[in-house]
Amino acid sequence: MRNSQLAAVAVFLILPLLAPVGIAQLSDGALFRETFKEYNPPWLTIDSHRKVLVYTTNGIDGRILQVTYIPSSQGSERVLQDYSLTQAVTSATLSFDVKLHSQFEFVRGGKMHGLSGGTATAGCQPINPNGWSVRMMWMGAEGTPVLYIYHQDRASACGDVFYPSASFEFQKGHWYRIDLYVKMNSGVGSADGRAMLYIDGDPLVDVRHLNLTGNNQVKIDKFAFHTFHGGDDPSWSPSKNTYIYFDNFTVMPGKFVTGERGTTCEIFREGIYNLYTASCCAKSCGACGGAACGNLPGGADQCCTSRVSTNGRYCDLNGDDAPCSFLFSEYYNGGSLLQSEGPGTE
Repeated sequence: MRNSQLAAVAVFLILPLLAPVGIAQLSDGALFRETFKEYNPPWLTIDSHRKVLVYTTNGIDGRILQVTYIPSSQGSERVLQDYSLTQAVTSATLSFDVKLHSQFEFVRGGKMHGLSGGTATAGCQPINPNGWSVRMMWMGAEGTPVLYIYHQDRASACGDVFYPSASFEFQKGHWYRIDLYVKMNSGVGSADGRAMLYIDGDPLVDVRHLNLTGNNQVKIDKFAFHTFHGGDDPSWSPSKNTYIYFDNFTVMPGKFVTGERGTTCEIFREGIYNLYTASCCAKSCGACGGAACGNLPGGADQCCTSRVSTNGRYCDLNGDDAPCSFLFSEYYNGGSLLQSEGPGTE
């Protein structure tokens, strides 16, 4: 295992905005993707909080991201970094896998990533027509997942919290697939935006009538890698260093709810999931499908959904590793969570 260590980090760790991933590498239309197949991904600034390590899950080796939550006077030390998407869009879905360490402490709550645009308003900043953010949080001693939103009509100075419609508790030591869908309001003053939080494909939080932006030019243009306990006083702080594991960050245009199949493909089969054809391309491809898929590392047999979906290898039925496919496509069978936005599947 190889770890990189840098100098001591301040309590508020705010790292620079980085350039977007090259479009040529994302033939499937993804706006951002990181699968940690490298020890030190170029988008990630390695520090005392974040380490890419080799981890074994049910006999499958894979590289994942470990985030260390270090106690501070305001909860835990902030890990805050925004990443530019390859293009600004009016609707998008952030997907990732998350697993809580067996000794993780929820305490009073904390942040766990999201999408934003423009000035990416957060941190109790005043309402700004040129900025907004939608992030996931865990709240309370049981870690209830919520959405935490800075919008133009917010009631709270420090963002509005929206709770799930049904009870849900994270189990420690278990991988979950998070899908966060955001749709911008159609115009200035139009409260028709929407934000939805899914866990393992189940819709938990659905916030409608959102007035996210006050500027028609401000869209979804950033992935917000924000995670920490807090809060603004020691009552939010864990009693010791604790950990969360993350993997497979992807931002896709439109509504792209990957659910449990996303985790099966990307954690347990070491692949990249294409929702529209239920295909799981090899992780080395860097994308799954799209017009230029045959030019990706691994070629058409590993990276093009037309080949992967007909190669006789099944991720679910036989437990085959990627490239493989699932027995049927939820998209083409009218799955209730899906919609027809998305890239081609050459």
